[in-house]
Amino acid sequence: MTTHTQQKRTDRDSTAHYRAMSRAATWSVVLGIASVASALHWAFLLVPLAGIYLAVAAKRHIREAPEELTGLAVARTGMCLSVLMGIAGAGWLITAGAARVPHGYEEVRYEILQPDPNVKGQFIPPEALELHDKKIFVEGFILPGGSVSRLKRFILCPRIANCNFCTVDPKPTEMIQIELEGDLAIDYTIHLVQLGGTFEADPNPIDGLPYRMKVDYLR
Repeated sequence: MTTHTQQKRTDRDSTAHYRAMSRAATWSVVLGIASVASALHWAFLLVPLAGIYLAVAAKRHIREAPEELTGLAVARTGMCLSVLMGIAGAGWLITAGAARVPHGYEEVRYEILQPDPNVKGQFIPPEALELHDKKIFVEGFILPGGSVSRLKRFILCPRIANCNFCTVDPKPTEMIQIELEGDLAIDYTIHLVQLGGTFEADPNPIDGLPYRMKVDYLR
């Protein structure tokens, strides 16, 4: 009888001290493992950031309710995985970007060439004017024209324009007039092209297109 009573008491004590594994801690490990995707694109760095957030939240919840939740070690694992994978992914993207941009050129994205809609009358932003006569590296698509082979002059845009899937034509500040120097020439392609050369910004262009580029690097 005494043994049976002791067994029941032990069972009750075991049930009373059961602690659930923190879901946030578990998901932090899942996201920590998934953070390997951060090496693919900058946007995927949100994955390790989410893993870190969940790990921190899990540790806080466990400390607030230590008799109900467990998983501190799991949360620490998720934190370490997210941090390490995030740093490794960012490092890979930086290295890959540095290798992509040739030495002596500054990478420029179309976003900084656009006027500020909050500044009345602004045609091109000061950031674009500061790039005048500087060596830049830019990516884009060739605007379709009359010729398709051995192009020496064309317009570069941030997206494929004048196609069946396009809803709007590029704005003047989204077009760069390209002039290939020396023996450089390119056939028309729908694929992304990479160019390096001297950038020119004209705030009062005669043809309405403020940006030009004399290209000496083509890939």
